[in-house]
Amino acid sequence: MRKGDNPGGAQALGPIPPQVLNLARCEREVAVVIYLEGGMTAKLLEARLPRKISNSALRAMLQRLCTKGILRRHKIDGSHSSTDRRIPYVYTPAITPELVRIRALQQVARDYFGGSLLRVAEEAAKASKVGAEAHQLEDGLNIAA
Repeated sequence: MRKGDNPGGAQALGPIPPQVLNLARCEREVAVVIYLEGGMTAKLLEARLPRKISNSALRAMLQRLCTKGILRRHKIDGSHSSTDRRIPYVYTPAITPELVRIRALQQVARDYFGGSLLRVAEEAAKASKVGAEAHQLEDGLNIAA
């Protein structure tokens, strides 16, 4: 699978994070399918992959991707029968746009505001006010021209 491929014709859920693109080829292929198509079971994922991976290798890879913080694993409630040894899980992207925004704000707070998110918010409010005033000034200049 090449960067930008869209397996199964599914609509992309969002950009693929760099942490996913920097994975080894096999792990990247698995993670990209989940990031593009959303949550799925290992069995469904196995059918969507561009090349055959053994069930045990796929499950080990999914566990590694969860450990690395690339994927999350959620148990499917009510789907486990007492006679079946396997517990069904859905694997979903762990790096969401919201998480990326939160981490970026935390990094800005650490780098420039002594770790204070309150100071970041105050500075953003000041910048927003200055931006609004500049926009009003531009509008006034455009009308006069």
